[in-house]
Amino acid sequence: MMLNVKSHQNLTLDLDSSQYTEALRLRIECMRFSPLAQALTVAECVPLVHLSKAYFATNYSQTDGVITFEVAPHKTSNSKARFCRCLRFTAKDGVVDPDLISSSALIDMFYQMGYIGNISLFSKFRKTNLPPMWNELFTLFFKSLSGRVFGSDSASILFCTIIYGLYTRVNLDYGDIL
Repeated sequence: MMLNVKSHQNLTLDLDSSQYTEALRLRIECMRFSPLAQALTVAECVPLVHLSKAYFATNYSQTDGVITFEVAPHKTSNSKARFCRCLRFTAKDGVVDPDLISSSALIDMFYQMGYIGNISLFSKFRKTNLPPMWNELFTLFFKSLSGRVFGSDSASILFCTIIYGLYTRVNLDYGDIL
């Protein structure tokens, strides 16, 4: 799949629904704040595989608050503050430790999303029981952050915590998660 960018227009993207799904729009919006933004403004067609590699090949230094992306021989970095601004959060006081998000809070979120069936334990969660839009969003994030070619029907608590933060707008410490 290719990401179409109108060159030299500050990343004005073609969001024609026939080309991009609702789930991809979040990733495209985040690209405006990405270290890859300069490259995207001079190219008209960018393979999404390169964007996925940038997201699953990240390293985070908690002491420096810097996220480093390594794709092939290229290395760039992004600050935790800038990354959080991309998600429209602040990196200041008030961030929530992701370890404090309980399994029951995650299960409640799934039911709010329209989960079909019963989740007695978090380990019983299956993304295919979510409505199609949420299922696709899970798949997109899972493939991007894990680098797996084929999706999985279940996900780790840490991964679901990322979705929880985005869904509930809780100001999680995303730098620590990555």
